[in-house]
Amino acid sequence: MNSGLLMLLNRLKMKEQAEQPYDYAKFHAQGQAILDMWYEIALAGKVPSEQIAADHVYFKNLLEPSRW
Repeated sequence: MNSGLLMLLNRLKMKEQAEQPYDYAKFHAQGQAILDMWYEIALAGKVPSEQIAADHVYFKNLLEPSRW
């Protein structure tokens, strides 16, 4: 599994531990940066566009479930 993807999954696990609004904001900013990095890695690795789209929606939903 890609190291960037592992980082994202680990950050997502930490989301539930965030108790203060600042923690949520910090998590979101870091999670978004990791998601952006994953997207660049996926493009560079020539991942099929359908897989990129599916993974992007999946991770974005984990980061911001209330906005989807």
